[in-house]
Amino acid sequence: MPSNINTMPVLFFTDLAATSLSLFGSLFMCYHCIKASSASISIKLIFALAISDFFYSLANLMAKFEEVTDNVFCQTEAIMRGMSLFLSIFFATSTALVCYRPFLAQDNSIKSPFFLKAVFLGLGSSLILFVFL
Repeated sequence: MPSNINTMPVLFFTDLAATSLSLFGSLFMCYHCIKASSASISIKLIFALAISDFFYSLANLMAKFEEVTDNVFCQTEAIMRGMSLFLSIFFATSTALVCYRPFLAQDNSIKSPFFLKAVFLGLGSSLILFVFL
């Protein structure tokens, strides 16, 4: 590849296309979670994960407007990115724990409700990952 070819527009449009696909995928998941006939805890967690991923993709899209030097715009994008990343990790962890719940049914050491444990474990692990990332 010749070194005189500017690859920045290619990277910009590739990232823009990936962000657009992520936005579309999140909306697609939200639509199907709303349309689902069952209101199980798994559907609710996947719906929450889709919403948090939607806001993360929206924050990625906001980052494309680098020429905007408004401090409020930059802070809004940073808060949106941080919180949506935190919530994505949290809901993905909670969904994984809910899927793992049937394997824990034989364990007699579970004294408190499982969902409460899943929430605390998901919150703790996502907080640790959020702080160290």
